[in-house]
Amino acid sequence: MARQFLNPALVLADVLGTEPAAGGSVQFYEVGTTNEADTWSRYQQGDAYLNPNPVPLDSTGRLSVEVWGDGDYSVVVKNAEGETISDFDWRPEQAGSDELPAKESGKFLTTDGENWLLQDVRQVPDNTGMSGRLLSTDGANDIWVTAQSIVGPLIPPAPEPEWDETTDSLQLGETLLQMGTVTTSGTGGHRATATITFPITYTSTPRVFAQVATYASTAFNATGTCSVTGQSNNGATVNYDVNIDDNDGGWNITGPVTIHWFAMGKRNI
Repeated sequence: MARQFLNPALVLADVLGTEPAAGGSVQFYEVGTTNEADTWSRYQQGDAYLNPNPVPLDSTGRLSVEVWGDGDYSVVVKNAEGETISDFDWRPEQAGSDELPAKESGKFLTTDGENWLLQDVRQVPDNTGMSGRLLSTDGANDIWVTAQSIVGPLIPPAPEPEWDETTDSLQLGETLLQMGTVTTSGTGGHRATATITFPITYTSTPRVFAQVATYASTAFNATGTCSVTGQSNNGATVNYDVNIDDNDGGWNITGPVTIHWFAMGKRNI
């Protein structure tokens, strides 16, 4: 005897039970097997009224056609992504019961149109202490995870810095820093010069800075000034001058002048 599976107006819910199972499906099998079983869109049955199997759900989560069956069925309800929402046996020949099933923790009360049923409650895990975490899944369970655990594996490790150093030089990428000391002779005049030769040659002309370390002069407090000229990829000239206008020979450089220098420029790797 044919009996109707569900009222076509009934909306079937998705996995969490909060949204319609729009675009899902209901598959019918011979009870307890994976052999497909026929249903019909009319009570009269017959080939003219044979339903597709599975029967699709429309955009509202309702059966797209009426479903009439004959005998026992195993039923699998899936959402649009093919995930199983529920599976159960439909035995329409058994008389419905208004008696409520025994209570079970973690389940909610629903109906198949004829009987009261208990179904699993699916909800997100407890979010206590999960501030700043994201809801994810391990394929079987809903879990809270850190953003780093998701994004971290996608970020490649930072490249190792390219650098090299010696006692008086440091190269970071294409930037080369060098330093050293030169000494002038005591010229007896108010100016002295010395030549800087870079231990490592630059690709282009660097910037060079110089500072007096020690000097000997007849000038009182005549610490003088340093200047750098003739810069090239290989070196430069450093000049020291006690900077006395109209020097009459009384204030002159009487001994060696020690000068520290520092150079910074580009050198290809």
